[in-house]
Amino acid sequence: MRVATGYGYGYGSYTPTNELTFKNNTYDLALKLYLSGADAKVRPFIGGGAAYSVGYVNVDQQQVNAYGNYYGYGTNNTDYALKQYQGMGQLGLDLRVASNISIGAAYKYYMPLSSSESEDGIPYGYFYATPYNQLDASKQALRGSIKDSNVSVIQVQAAITF
Repeated sequence: MRVATGYGYGYGSYTPTNELTFKNNTYDLALKLYLSGADAKVRPFIGGGAAYSVGYVNVDQQQVNAYGNYYGYGTNNTDYALKQYQGMGQLGLDLRVASNISIGAAYKYYMPLSSSESEDGIPYGYFYATPYNQLDASKQALRGSIKDSNVSVIQVQAAITF
């Protein structure tokens, strides 16, 4: 996910882009309830389960330095991290191509149940309009909206049954 958060200032030969890239890794454990028999070639299913997600924004150190030099504050910033426990629902379809091999697709919907995020990971310039303004609420709200967002995924899969 890329999020534009305003405008950047140039300092020296580097012009900050003021764009964040949020990277997310989700691990889930789910059960499928097939709506047809085990011998059917086409097997639709519904399912649900639990997931753990770790997302992060890597802070661009060159941009942090540019903001630090421009605004006159320290450059000791860490990456922003978001950790979540999620509930997951899914529906999909498996096609049996051999007696023990199937391919399929699934739609998965993740909903956060609990979240924790690092407080110190986003540099000053990302969530403030200018050094003279107070906190820009629309930009600070970005953190909460990422934390509270539901995620939809379409997944293609292959399975070998033993």
